[in-house]
Amino acid sequence: MTMPLALMMLVLGLAQAAPTDPPTGTLTVRLTGFTHARGSARISLTDSAGFLGAGRALRVASVTVRDGQATVVFEAVPRGRYAVQAYHDENNNRRLDRNFLGIPSEPYGFSNNVRSATRAPAYEEAAFTLAGAAMTLDIRIR
Repeated sequence: MTMPLALMMLVLGLAQAAPTDPPTGTLTVRLTGFTHARGSARISLTDSAGFLGAGRALRVASVTVRDGQATVVFEAVPRGRYAVQAYHDENNNRRLDRNFLGIPSEPYGFSNNVRSATRAPAYEEAAFTLAGAAMTLDIRIR
């Protein structure tokens, strides 16, 4: 049985119009700048509501530091706007240690490598858009 030409053209047209990109992507975060391998690297993927611990992180990972760097891969992340915050948990106590003034005493970093000597970064400074199937962020820990 053969398919009428008009129906075949419609089917082919619909197949070509179907979206090819999945609604999620893979985010790879590469951290550099570690001065030693003690402890672990802790990485949080957040939206604006969870940035700087204001709410819950969307994804959290803890990885080993090797040769001055660490890498984490977040799979199936819905496309959208996010920020990454990371720190070197040198004593593995699962928190960013601070001195008596509240200034971090363990190395840390943010997406876009945003840094200020006088204040914490704003979400918009660290935010990026995951728009494709895969993205890699490089963040320097210091």
